[in-house]
Amino acid sequence: MTEEQLRQLCFGVYQIKQARTYSEAHLNKNDGDYEVELTKENETLIRCKIDSRHSNSTQYYCWIEFAMDEIVTSGSDSDNDDDTLVEKFHEKQPIKSWYCQCPAGEQTCGCCVHVTCVLWFLGYARHHQFTPSAYKQRYRETLVGMDTS
Repeated sequence: MTEEQLRQLCFGVYQIKQARTYSEAHLNKNDGDYEVELTKENETLIRCKIDSRHSNSTQYYCWIEFAMDEIVTSGSDSDNDDDTLVEKFHEKQPIKSWYCQCPAGEQTCGCCVHVTCVLWFLGYARHHQFTPSAYKQRYRETLVGMDTS
């Protein structure tokens, strides 16, 4: 997924700018793992639980449906070299639909920051050598190593 595709889904950059912070918080909470749930019935549908930044006890579920079938079959009308497949992938929007339980999650234009966070990390950041902030990582390691007795 490209940054341009993310901007098209979000109708701007506001949520994309927040996605890094949300992803870092999500990774820190889950010991470096980005937890994604899959269904047996539909391999293109995922669910993630993202914490609210405004309330420590509130978590929102996000559902995202990918269009993987269109990407796989898109190489049939020309040669199957990798460049052609990559070009066709970037021409199409790989996200079919999304929903989030947050108050902004039902919007029909763009998507909320929770959905953007998941899309940014899974579709962009992890393919572009994303590493959490070194300062936040050192701070977290310091807290874990503190003697509280």
